[in-house]
Amino acid sequence: MQRWLKISGIAVGVAVVAVAVAAVVVYVSTERRLRRTYAGPDATLVVSRDSATLTWGRHIVETRGCTDCHGANLGGGSVIDEPAIARVWAPNLTSGGGGVAPDLAVTDWERAIRRGVAKGGRPLQIMPSLEYNGLSDGDLAALIGYLQTVPPVNNAVPANTTGPLGRLLFFLGKIPLLAAERIDQKVTSQDINPTATRHSPVMAGIGSLPTSASTTVPAMTNTSPAVECQRRSPLRSE
Repeated sequence: MQRWLKISGIAVGVAVVAVAVAAVVVYVSTERRLRRTYAGPDATLVVSRDSATLTWGRHIVETRGCTDCHGANLGGGSVIDEPAIARVWAPNLTSGGGGVAPDLAVTDWERAIRRGVAKGGRPLQIMPSLEYNGLSDGDLAALIGYLQTVPPVNNAVPANTTGPLGRLLFFLGKIPLLAAERIDQKVTSQDINPTATRHSPVMAGIGSLPTSASTTVPAMTNTSPAVECQRRSPLRSE
């Protein structure tokens, strides 16, 4: 009996050590990916704030899912609140207290939206940049121009945290937490024809905004790429 108890004790000890080693491997691997910095050339975007451009930018914000995560006033808010998986907050995009707008240049906006990279090079968590990566330069410039003019909202959001279960799922490739990992950071322009109308369609089948003084905005025919942010989050099961 003592022999079997000794063997069982050794087995339990080995199992505990194996779990501890695995936990360390998972943590170190995921932390390295979360802290990796991405470098790439700056995009060359011309951002204007004429009424037609701002109207088009607002249309993109309202129909392409920006408010689903960042809130109707773009002041940020909780996206995921599951401690074991993650606590993720969409940042305040305005120029109010706690907002990121005052610190972002046009190139910073471009990297965040189209390449999933924050200012400083860190990857943004659950930012759906794969869905925005195809935005034309004209559409992206209109979007950025509008974001730079939205009313300020005072709201400082907490820092994001990733829980042990979230790290394990991320490590196993079960959740696409970082869009930046799957985007070519060297591509800075999506304009096939640089001389095309600046207000090009956001996606195929979507009408463009006339370059005349009219600010009438055509209706989108596609659904939002980020409808109901929590439901579409990669940290949520379908």
